Amino acid sequence: MLEQCGDCQKKLRIVDCAKGLKDNVKKIGGGRNIGFLLRSLTPGGAEKQAMILARLLSGRHTVHVFVYYPEQVDHKFLDRIAVTSVDIISLHGSWLTKPFSFYRELKSRNIEVLFTYLLLANMVGGIIGWLAGVKLKVGGIRNSVLDPKKEPAERFLHNYVNNLSIFNNYCGVTLLGQKGFRKEKAVVIPNCFDIGKKLVVHRPERLVTILSVGRFTNQKDYLTAIRVMSKLKSDGLSFRYLAVGWGDLEHQVRQWVAEFDLTDRVEIVINPANMDDYYRDADIFLMTSLFEGLSNAVMEAMSFSLPIVATRAGDNGRLVDSEKNGFLAEIGDVPTLAKGLSELISSPRMRNEFGARSYEKLKNEYGEERFVERYEQFIEQNVK
Repeated sequence: MLEQCGDCQKKLRIVDCAKGLKDNVKKIGGGRNIGFLLRSLTPGGAEKQAMILARLLSGRHTVHVFVYYPEQVDHKFLDRIAVTSVDIISLHGSWLTKPFSFYRELKSRNIEVLFTYLLLANMVGGIIGWLAGVKLKVGGIRNSVLDPKKEPAERFLHNYVNNLSIFNNYCGVTLLGQKGFRKEKAVVIPNCFDIGKKLVVHRPERLVTILSVGRFTNQKDYLTAIRVMSKLKSDGLSFRYLAVGWGDLEHQVRQWVAEFDLTDRVEIVINPANMDDYYRDADIFLMTSLFEGLSNAVMEAMSFSLPIVATRAGDNGRLVDSEKNGFLAEIGDVPTLAKGLSELISSPRMRNEFGARSYEKLKNEYGEERFVERYEQFIEQNVK
């Protein structure tokens, strides 16, 4: 069983699949038995969106979240995601026996719709879901660019195994469609955020804080971010830069900070528990990614009324209206990124105006109500 902590005991019903269920779970009136397969319960974008959707659908359906590697669980993440009436089932066994455990769980719970996220879950869910007779197997593709080593497998699963795939971004459908992913099997449903916070007005009298949030990986291109900070410093601007994340390139990022003589301006923060405080205390959000889907980090920043400076990766162009709630630049374009940041650093009025537009755009276009409405329509149209 997944170990429970703190408020998790109040928010989650956690079931050990090794014990099994003798009786099929009864559906809520008019609802369906819906399953989610996740690789782990760590604070990635796919996991967060899956848990939000599970919570929203549980109001009308019976919802089960299957965790393939239950030992990989972040309790701080679970504490931040309030989930009610959702079973979280940990899958146990070896690499050989675990798929059989999953098969038994799908059958015993009479799962009709199965949502999966990323390659491992798409593969296991697609194949085992087919064997178990799941009516609708829905893969999840979360980026516009895939790892070349994984792309052939994702294409095969999308084209021939899963019934449909949900993309969270339009850019991915276009780019992957050019690589043989069947467009008629692709459905776009953007990510969602609960805009429960009030509009944040940032204080103009303090040192401007620029924030980036994301894993320390090649995809996030922190080298470009560090070069941008170096240019801002050489231009004589006052600021501090917080890079918040975790990942294999942490040591490399710290080396770049030292090489560009930025230790007095840049702070590296590793996976803090109080992530909301960093968004709330920031003044500008910077994203330098090489590729994205629909960025959770940018949407988080918008929910805290932050102006955005970002590369044109993925669907960033749908989130950022250039010169209205932020600035866009081509990938790796240090001068343009620095120019956008410079304008915002120099103008408290612009920061608050752009930030207010970020908040309103997110609230109007990406709220929970619209999100669950899209999924309810998707389920109704595709499960006969």
